[in-house]
Formats: sequence, structure tokens, C-alpha cells
Amino acid sequence: MNGVSARCSDWIIAERAVFSAHQDVPGGKTGYVVTRERQLGKDGPIVKEHQVDVALMREMREIDKQIAMELGQWVEKSDQMHRATSLSDLPDEVLERMIAEGRRLQAEKNAKDKKPN
Repeated sequence: MNGVSARCSDWIIAERAVFSAHQDVPGGKTGYVVTRERQLGKDGPIVKEHQVDVALMREMREIDKQIAMELGQWVEKSDQMHRATSLSDLPDEVLERMIAEGRRLQAEKNAKDKKPN
């Protein structure tokens, strides 16, 4: 993946977007639609099928990822998660929610224990 691939993808999308056969197809003006003809059955009619070019979109996503990685802007999901090794590592609002939830659960348990069987 390189700049040539990105420019080629842009060119393909631009050409497809103005392709006359795609103008009345839902999504055809985006440039992400491909058309193919196929025959229905052995002697059936030939029909046109329109579908999103998923392979091209995947390639473009990979190009964007590579660019972000090279610029130091790519962060894996696991890197974004906060990993606390002790309670002091947690933000105050998280601790407050945990304490409130603990008190609520304790109150429910106490109420349940006081009910006659």
C-alpha cells in the first residue's frame, strides 16, 4: 500500500461515480458500486447485479490505517482501555460510582435479610 494505490483508488471511485449505467442505481453515484451481468439458470435471462465493492473499501481502510500508523496516530483498542492496577489508579467519578453501587447492593441485601420467610 502506498501513495500510488491511494491515487488509483481515488481515480477508480471518481470514474465509477460518473459512469452512466450507475446513475440510476442506488449508491451508484458514490463510486463504490460495481455491476456485473450473469445468467439466471442454464437458459435464463441475463440480469445485471449491482453491489458495493467491499474489496476496494477494505483496501482504502488499510491505506488509511497505514497512513495513521506512519503518522503515529493509530491506537489499538487495547491501548485505549484504562488498566487500573489499584483503586488509586481509578478516576474519582469511577470510584464514586463503584461506592454508590456497593451501598445500593448492600441495602438490597439487608432488606432481603430482614424479610420474614
